[in-house]
Amino acid sequence: MNILLSIFALLMFADFTTTRLVIYRGGREVIPYLAWLMGKIGVIPALLIAKAIPIGAVLYLYKYGFNGTELTTEAMAWICAGYTVIIENNYRALKRQEHKQ
Repeated sequence: MNILLSIFALLMFADFTTTRLVIYRGGREVIPYLAWLMGKIGVIPALLIAKAIPIGAVLYLYKYGFNGTELTTEAMAWICAGYTVIIENNYRALKRQEHKQ
């Protein structure tokens, strides 16, 4: 599980970085509440908040569980897989932006 938590932390950093690059290169945030927050407080503060929430949730579930259940290795693997898809989408957006220039 510790390896998956480390991978999760790296994925959070990669999502933060790739999303920031997409936005700064003229892309847009597709999550409405996050786009709204970026407009109110700026890209970096909004992204830090957006990353702090899942990090906090995962760490809480890892340590305390929820209603008597704990965060399983399988669940953590699915969470990491989901963020991998998000980062892949960001990477494709960056590639599309490069081709437009």
